[in-house]
Amino acid sequence: MKLSSLIKANVLNSILIVFLVVIYGCGSAFSSYVIKFAYNSLNKSHFTQFLYFILLSLITGLVAFIINSVATWLYSRQLQQYIGLIRKKLVKHYFHSESDSTEAMINNLNNNLQLLTDQYGNQVLRILSSLFVMVTSTIALVMFHWSIAVLVICLVFVTLLIPKLTRKAANKATRKISEQNKKYLNTIFQWFNGLAELRRYLAFDAFNHYLTKKGADLEQTYVDRQKVMGQAQFINGCANSFSQVAVTFLATILFFAKIVSFGTIIAAGTFASSIFNAALTITTALTRMQSTKNINQQLNKLQRDIPVECSNETNFSTIKTRSLKYKYPNNREISYPDITIRRGEKILLQGRSGSGKSTLFKLLLGKLKPTSGEICFCDKKGNKVKVSCSQISYLAQDNFLFPASIKENITMFNSKLDKAVERYVKSVQLESDLAAFPAGLETLADVDKNNLSGGQRQKIVLARNEIQNKPVILADESTSAIDENATNKIISNLLNSDQTIIVIAHNLTKDTKKLFDRVINIDPNRGEANYDV
Repeated sequence: MKLSSLIKANVLNSILIVFLVVIYGCGSAFSSYVIKFAYNSLNKSHFTQFLYFILLSLITGLVAFIINSVATWLYSRQLQQYIGLIRKKLVKHYFHSESDSTEAMINNLNNNLQLLTDQYGNQVLRILSSLFVMVTSTIALVMFHWSIAVLVICLVFVTLLIPKLTRKAANKATRKISEQNKKYLNTIFQWFNGLAELRRYLAFDAFNHYLTKKGADLEQTYVDRQKVMGQAQFINGCANSFSQVAVTFLATILFFAKIVSFGTIIAAGTFASSIFNAALTITTALTRMQSTKNINQQLNKLQRDIPVECSNETNFSTIKTRSLKYKYPNNREISYPDITIRRGEKILLQGRSGSGKSTLFKLLLGKLKPTSGEICFCDKKGNKVKVSCSQISYLAQDNFLFPASIKENITMFNSKLDKAVERYVKSVQLESDLAAFPAGLETLADVDKNNLSGGQRQKIVLARNEIQNKPVILADESTSAIDENATNKIISNLLNSDQTIIVIAHNLTKDTKKLFDRVINIDPNRGEANYDV
C-alpha cells in the first residue's frame, strides 16, 4: 500500500477529502476559539453573551463534526476501491506465478490486506484530520500569546518522536501475526484435507489437539501485539496529559501577569486538549502504520508485474534429461537416469513407488527446480529451445473441477472450443455418463456435493486436456478411477495423435501397454533407464 497510489486511485475525490478536512480543522478551531469570549463574558457577568458564544461554539463544532463524517465516508469508499485494485494485482500475481502455496495466498488476500486496511489505510485520514486540527489550533494560540504557541510546538515535537521508541517491537509483533496466521492456515489445510479419514478412525482428539495448539499460538501473537500497542498508548497518554497541564499552567501564569484574559485560560486548555489529543492520535496512528512495514513491503513486491512466460515455441525434436537430481525438503535425493524422448513418441513411464515419477513431471513443468542437472527441449540440431509450460498439458492425480458446467470445465471457459466438445466427449467415453444427467453438458459440477464420480471427473479432465491440443501431454494416473474397458478405448484414442505423450499408470493390461511406443522404467539409484519396446 502506497499513499501516492491511494491518492491516484481517485484524484478528484482526494482533493475533495482534503478540502473537507481543512474546513473541519478550521471549524474545530473556531469552535474552541469562541470559548474565550464566552468565559470573558461570564467573568463580566454578561450571562446572555455567555450563552450566545456557547451556542455558537456548539453549532460550529456540530457542523465541523458532520463535515468530518462526510470526509470519513468519502475516504472509506476510496480506500476500499484502492484495496480492490491491490487485491486484483495480487490475484494476477498468483495466477502467473509458479507458487502453489494456497495458505500464503489466502493469508495475503485476507489477513494481511485486512491488517493493512486497519493498521495503515485507516490511519491516513486520522493523521490528516489531526494534523489540520493541530495547525489551526496552534495558529489560534499564537493569537492568544506567542509563548503558548512556542510551548505547544515544542511539546508536540517531543510527542511525535515517541513512536520511534516502540517502532521495532510493534513491527515485529505485527509480522508475527502474519507468520502465525499463515502457519494456522497451513495446519487447517493439512488436517481438513484428511477429515474423512479422521472421522473414519474417530481421531477427533488428535485433530482437535493440533488445531487448538496452532489456534492458541495465533491468539497469543494478537495478545503480544496488543501488549506492545498498549505500552505505546500508555507512553503517549502520559506525554499527552503532561503537555495539557503544562499549557494550562503557562496560560494561568500569563493571566496572573495580566497578559491574557480569564477566557484565554479556558480556551488555551481546550486548544491544548485538541492539539495533544490530535498529537496522540498521530503518534498512535504512526505506530500502527510502522508496525505494518514488513507486510506492506511484502505486498508491494507481490503487486509488481512479473514476466509472463508467453513463448509458443513448439519446434522441438527431443526432450532430454541429463544428470538430473532433485532433493526433497526431508533431504531425500533422487538421481534420475538420462532419458531421451523423441517428439511424437508415446511413452509409458513406470518405476517402483517413490522413484520420482510424479516429481519428474513437476520438474518438466518447471513447478520444481532440480538440485543439479537439467531437463531440456532440443531441436533437430541438438540446440536447446524454450518451450513454455503453457504448451504442455498436465493431467495430475488430483484432478480439479470448477463450480461451472461440464462444458465449461472442458473448454476452460473458451467459447471458441464449444463446437469441438462433442468429439472429445466421445473420445474419453463420457457420452454414457452424460446421458444420466438431464442437463447433459450443461450439468453443474457441484464441488461441494460432489455430484460426479471419480471416473467422471477424470474423463472431464481428460477431455479438457485433449481439446487444447497441446504438443506435449503428461498424464499422471489419469485413468485410475475408470474401468478397464473404457481405459483401453480412452488411451487408444489419446495415443492416436502426433502429440508427445508421457503417461504414468499402474495395472494396465498387456494389450494397453502395447499401444505405447516404449515403456521406460526408471531406477533413480542406478543412474540408467531400462527401455522396453
